[in-house]
Amino acid sequence: MALAQGKTLVTLGTATPGGGFPMYGDAYSSTLNAMDATLDVQPKNTKGSTENVPLLAAGKLDIAQATGEVTYEALNGIGQAPVKLYVINAMYSQSGCSSCARTARTRASPISRANRSRGARKARASSCSRAT
Repeated sequence: MALAQGKTLVTLGTATPGGGFPMYGDAYSSTLNAMDATLDVQPKNTKGSTENVPLLAAGKLDIAQATGEVTYEALNGIGQAPVKLYVINAMYSQSGCSSCARTARTRASPISRANRSRGARKARASSCSRAT
């Protein structure tokens, strides 16, 4: 996360244009930006879940969308070294799709502020972040 024009810039990894992740990412970013004037959440097209988790782990994305399978494998070190991700919200009612972030969820973090501002008490399955 970087500071831009007095706002915290948050990069959200989505997927390739034309799919559900970018559409959801646009609405998600707009909602977070409207709810917290200190944030500037910017969606970024990627190759999807399988690229988003490694980009989170490398610190190249702040939050990202990922399917449950990819998130599960990353958390449990299946086929890779384990990545510590935090699920920050559910994207869909069925299991398996999530948004992830790479920053620790402290009370001072922009993600925590956004969750508190919308009344969330704790993260729900689907959005993730990586602890640093």
